[in-house]
Amino acid sequence: MKPISIFIFCVASLMSFVAVAYTLYPHARLSDEVILNSATPKAIEDFDQLIDLGEDYGQLSLIELMGFYMDSPPTPETQSTQATPTRQFGGC
Repeated sequence: MKPISIFIFCVASLMSFVAVAYTLYPHARLSDEVILNSATPKAIEDFDQLIDLGEDYGQLSLIELMGFYMDSPPTPETQSTQATPTRQFGGC
């Protein structure tokens, strides 16, 4: 290949990428209202979304889930009666 054809290909590729990015940017951009809304912290009372935890627990609000987590945080895992398997690095 000649060096001029390589240069033309590189320039054409870059120009086509910039053209596609320029035309698709307005569709990918967030609105100013969404950006402002995401930067503002919300109070816990504003989270009234229900989360479905299946048929065992039903639907709970986010406030109830946070309350349960605060009342009973997860406990660290204890050593089980089985020894954890050791991983050995093996070659071929």
